[in-house]
Amino acid sequence: MTTSDSVTQHIDRSRIVEMLTTLIRFNSVNPPGNETPVAEYLGGSLRQAGLQVELVSLAENRANVMARLPGQGKAPGLMFCGHTDTVHPGEVAWSHNPFGAETVNGRMFGRGTADMKGGVAAMVVAVEALARAGIPLAGDVIIAGTAGEEVDCLGASHLLQSGGMEGVGALVIPEPTDLALVTAHRGALWLKLITQGKAAHGSMPELGVNAILHMYKLLQVLLQHQFGYQPHPLLRLPTVNVGTIQGGTKTNVVADMCQAMVDIRTVPGMATAEVVREIQELINHLKVDIPDFKARIEIVNDKPAITTDPQVPLIQAAQRTGQMILGRGLTPQGASYFTDASVLTPPTGVPTLIFGPGEAGMAHQPEEFVDIDKVIQAAHFYAALVLEMLGS
Repeated sequence: MTTSDSVTQHIDRSRIVEMLTTLIRFNSVNPPGNETPVAEYLGGSLRQAGLQVELVSLAENRANVMARLPGQGKAPGLMFCGHTDTVHPGEVAWSHNPFGAETVNGRMFGRGTADMKGGVAAMVVAVEALARAGIPLAGDVIIAGTAGEEVDCLGASHLLQSGGMEGVGALVIPEPTDLALVTAHRGALWLKLITQGKAAHGSMPELGVNAILHMYKLLQVLLQHQFGYQPHPLLRLPTVNVGTIQGGTKTNVVADMCQAMVDIRTVPGMATAEVVREIQELINHLKVDIPDFKARIEIVNDKPAITTDPQVPLIQAAQRTGQMILGRGLTPQGASYFTDASVLTPPTGVPTLIFGPGEAGMAHQPEEFVDIDKVIQAAHFYAALVLEMLGS
């Protein structure tokens, strides 16, 4: 029996289905998160496989789970990091129970199947298989199950601040890529734009200053604005989305306040300060043209874009692993969404791979599903990647 065969025999379809089913049936919708039961379940499974496990409490019912398969200390560690929270199922009725983990024609349906409990199940089963095979590894393999990625990357931030990235030489994020090799993703800059006006009776609008109309003007120029950026070979242009807007108090009152939440997806090299400066310039121009125009900007979320050189050993090993496990070449691609890597990669410079089962387009959608066969393939890929990176 070869080394890889001794690991493969521990990657069992029924085990993966059992774990994924259990994960989906935990309601870890964020907010509020409630990731502690998920962390406890994963921690118990990993401890039983022989890993060193720590549950890290972050707040009430919020926790990370950290597990380590010790190596020989001859190489930096390889970390698999996956978040355990999900978004809300939404208001649209599902034909499958979002927390039922129903399987139809080889697809498991449920909130978080693609984003990203399918990837979490695959990484955990893969590392458990390595532990049970007892193969000596040059460096540690670390599992990080993080809380809060869907809102503020609470778990990843704590992981970084507590020194959890020390000794890590490569990072794998099992977000849904449909088993494509992603080496870059856009960042997310969420801004609150606030316009301030003057209230007046709705029958005498000339006596007031309508903040809603001023917000309309600001959003018009913002959506037409072309931000400065350096083109990236794998990522498209930066984008702007107006997510929410609120203003006014009553129909018959001139609105004295309006606020809009704007989601700007950035590409590598775009600095937050420069983006905010460009928007402030738009505001300054409007102040010249529109009497009593008042607006301000608040930063709500700032997650930078990340990119990894395709020539680094991690990506080269992943391409060899793809040929071996999937039977095809893997060409580096980019992703439009951000991940925990936005927190973990820029300050550490750790080479990062995003690779996982599930289609990115299924994330946050009703009827979310993952192809079980692809979860199994991902588990085999992760185990083989560890052997490629850290095996003798």
